[in-house]
Amino acid sequence: LDGHSLAYRAFYALPVENFSTATGQPTNAVYGFTSMLINALRDENPTHLAVAFDVSRATFRSDQFPDYKANRSKTPDEFRGQVSLIKEVLEALQVPVFEVDGYEADDVIGTLARQAAEEGFTVYMVTPDKDFGQLVTDHIYMYKPSKQGNGAEVLGPKEIVENWGIERADQVHPHRGLELRQRHRAVLAQHAAGTEDTGATDRDVEAAHRRARRRDRLAHAVLAAH
Repeated sequence: LDGHSLAYRAFYALPVENFSTATGQPTNAVYGFTSMLINALRDENPTHLAVAFDVSRATFRSDQFPDYKANRSKTPDEFRGQVSLIKEVLEALQVPVFEVDGYEADDVIGTLARQAAEEGFTVYMVTPDKDFGQLVTDHIYMYKPSKQGNGAEVLGPKEIVENWGIERADQVHPHRGLELRQRHRAVLAQHAAGTEDTGATDRDVEAAHRRARRRDRLAHAVLAAH
């Protein structure tokens, strides 16, 4: 399970004002995450289970590319403290938690998924993050938990290829990089033509374009490492 991504998803799905302790600690992410976990255990009955969390925003990627996720928004104050509560819930349920300094939860999940698949397991990566599509194989699947009662979505190689219009699942990240480049080019073109008032200067737009190119290089470096 992709701990932080699922916790964030729960945080934004449930109104924070409706979930809190007697001391005022918000618990909407805790409630949503725990409900998702219980539903997955009930519906899928897995033989093995673990949750991975990010340790911090400082990773080998940010060391190599200082602008990596530099424009990510600040963590909401109401979310602070809820991850530690989720970890307490997992400890009570005896669910293993994995965290590795210098790496994101994505890296941990990808490593564990491939190791388990090599040992003959069928693996389900529980996450809403599309980037995990590049890890999908005949033995590793993406499992997107139910959203608004629509039921869980399981994505294998066939679904990944069809959804993204690509030839192989491992092309997901380069494809998203291309999509990002195209989006920035469109913004540049609109800005130059004066058809969109983005509030950005030429310097702002070009800086965003440079960040996109850096992310593309990083994406290819990560794929090469795998």
